[in-house]
Amino acid sequence: AKLSGNEIIKEFASIRAALDSLQQVYEFNQNKTSDAVFNSPTAKKMIDAFSTRLEHYLSTFQGQMNECEKNKTILSRKIDDIIKYFGEDSKSCDTSKIFGTLQEFLRAVAFS
Repeated sequence: AKLSGNEIIKEFASIRAALDSLQQVYEFNQNKTSDAVFNSPTAKKMIDAFSTRLEHYLSTFQGQMNECEKNKTILSRKIDDIIKYFGEDSKSCDTSKIFGTLQEFLRAVAFS
């Protein structure tokens, strides 16, 4: 499926928000271990197991998200450069329009 640059950025923001929510759950979970109701051996064991898994997931995913952030920044800059090269306004130009035009151009060159 074709996605525009704006759709990718929206999806990326959604993933970032989900990661932030998981971080909040982890922090909430860490704070609850001091509450008396969560101090039973069974509850503590479950909380510790959940926290350990969540902490591992968050650290792994955070690294991947940081790498995605770098790539997104590079991609955005390159897309803006292409848009400016064609004399379009980067704020109002739909990337799928530019890439569609480039695809048509490449097809035309291939058939000529």
